[in-house]
Amino acid sequence: MQQDTIDIISATKRSLSAIYENSLEISRNTVNERDSSGPSTKQIKLAPDQSVGSILPAQKLYRPLNKDDFMSRLATFKELTWAFKPDCLNPVECARHGWTNVGKDWLKCEYCDEQMLVKLGNLELEEHLKKQYQEGLVAVHSATCPWRERQCDISIYKFPILLDQVVKENFQLRAFPLIKLGDKLPIIKAEMTEEFIQTMTSALSLENGNHVDPLVVGSAACLALFGWEYGYFEGLEVLQCKACFRRCALIHYRNIARDKEIQKEQENVEQTSNDKEMGGHIIKDTEESHAAANVDEKAEGLVQNLKDLIFDTETQHHWYCNWVNGDGRSTTNKTSEELAKRHPGWSITLESILKCTNSVTSGDSSVSQKSDNQFNNFRNALSPRPQQS
Repeated sequence: MQQDTIDIISATKRSLSAIYENSLEISRNTVNERDSSGPSTKQIKLAPDQSVGSILPAQKLYRPLNKDDFMSRLATFKELTWAFKPDCLNPVECARHGWTNVGKDWLKCEYCDEQMLVKLGNLELEEHLKKQYQEGLVAVHSATCPWRERQCDISIYKFPILLDQVVKENFQLRAFPLIKLGDKLPIIKAEMTEEFIQTMTSALSLENGNHVDPLVVGSAACLALFGWEYGYFEGLEVLQCKACFRRCALIHYRNIARDKEIQKEQENVEQTSNDKEMGGHIIKDTEESHAAANVDEKAEGLVQNLKDLIFDTETQHHWYCNWVNGDGRSTTNKTSEELAKRHPGWSITLESILKCTNSVTSGDSSVSQKSDNQFNNFRNALSPRPQQS
């Protein structure tokens, strides 16, 4: 009797094992058929049983509230592969809807693997196509993809609101590595007043025995205010933004050292010109006259060629970057009231720094008024474009 029971149990085990193997084979065949027949229609699944987890594909995550996931998708959009797209298809909007940029003009959903080719060129059809593509950010996802039902909130890319002291400390963390570059820093396209440089010197605690060239302080402070950080990429020293993933090689811009050389060359040219006219006498040697003219032309040429290589801390960001835009949304056809509600990161940073710095140096009721006045003055100097109030 006992032997019969053992035989029955053994037979049952063999039967269950065969059923299990058959089910695995069916699963494999189903997966293969799905892969070969075209785009898959994956569904949201519960965590797989641990006993069969090794044979299932890695679970894809759908986390519309996760900022890191969003930034990972945003980082896939490159200038060479996602260029000349309308505002409604900007990288922030695409990433917010679960899309990544996987090739020139191609979007791919990281969850359902559906893809969409976005090409615009015919001006007559462009408006119609723009609307279709915009709707496609939702509609092209597979029928069971969760991105169809819920996308990232529009606030996910909004510049974060932090304590003033934290904002100031983050500013310092960006500025100090830049200051170490010294006169390799680029000339900045901004009006840096003596008051601005003194304020930034105080904000960076550089007053006590830490003498730094005022031009270096001004350049580093402007860059750090607008979110730029020092980096190293593919063998080049770069300025980089971690919000829009823009990189600018320092070698492409006129730096402080080169600017001083140009100024010295201009001074030499002026001195030569003055020598020519000294006392109303004509230079005796004609060759010297030609040489002076050549120097003059060379200096003017250098200045002209380098004019466009001054670094613009604002426009070098991608237009949607929250350091200059606030939340990455389109600015097209927006009223002044709508734009006034946006607060770009650089403006928030400047305001926080002034509050912290003035509260330390003043400590009276006039601090708020002083900060407001400085903020308006510095804002207009650093970004002469129309600003939000």
